[in-house]
Amino acid sequence: MAEPDHLFVNPLPNLATENEPAGYPFFYIKPAENENIMRKFYPKENGPVTNVDPIGNSPVIIHKVKFQFIIACIRLILGLNMFLVLADIFKFLLFVHVIFFQSLQIYHFCF
Repeated sequence: MAEPDHLFVNPLPNLATENEPAGYPFFYIKPAENENIMRKFYPKENGPVTNVDPIGNSPVIIHKVKFQFIIACIRLILGLNMFLVLADIFKFLLFVHVIFFQSLQIYHFCF
């Protein structure tokens, strides 16, 4: 990723390894000074906000396998959340269905 104010005249040195992504630190990004905002995205159970690297989004160099792992984890979490929401919708529709037919006093009999 890059921001529109970057102009690369030489290739970036690859400081990343298979296990450690690399990012450029920005002096004006100070997670500790904006803890109330940071806590919306970085809950207390994850530790102090000083654990967040002040790197911004440009440029971040990460190994392809590690990036694929991160994306797979995000997709898993999103998929589980979508499943739970759909399960809640199904329960609600089933409830409405039962209430509707009970109000009509229609009963199904199995022979």
